Amino acid sequence: MVTAALTSLGPDAVPRVAAGLGDPAPLVRAVAIEVLGVTGAITRTPDIVRALWEGPETEVRIRAARALGRLGMPDGLEPLLAGLRPGQPVTLRTVAAGALGNLGAVAATGPLKEVLGDADPHVAGAAARALLRLGPAGEAALREAAVGRSDPRAAAQARAALAEAAVGSTRRVPVEVVL
Repeated sequence: MVTAALTSLGPDAVPRVAAGLGDPAPLVRAVAIEVLGVTGAITRTPDIVRALWEGPETEVRIRAARALGRLGMPDGLEPLLAGLRPGQPVTLRTVAAGALGNLGAVAATGPLKEVLGDADPHVAGAAARALLRLGPAGEAALREAAVGRSDPRAAAQARAALAEAAVGSTRRVPVEVVL
């Protein structure tokens, strides 16, 4: 509710929202980051990158990862790749994978492909869907992983994403039902 209200204030509110980045309360910082991402405040990208790199609170880092994906700025690539790495909280890794797909950086193809076989199915599934959003390079990585024999978990995740994409892209033909 707070995010919706702040977003409705428009671009004139960005400086006031950005002031929340320095608040001592993690929830205030998290909401400020979320609003900056939703409103497309690309001028605040460096602040959001810093929150992902340096933030001690997982929720703030998760919101920063999501915001960087929405903003689509190249500065978000490296911190999002760092957020995807093993050893990070699972939720952050999942959100970072999705954000990399939203970012659209083909350079993320290799790292996303590496986590297709992740032990956590949420991370692996987010990586697979992100690869689909990367276009031909991501789809090629999924096809390659789908036939791979060395990592059955990655192959299954890749096949599932490709099947989901195939079903989603089929044209729906109207059928007349006669009663």
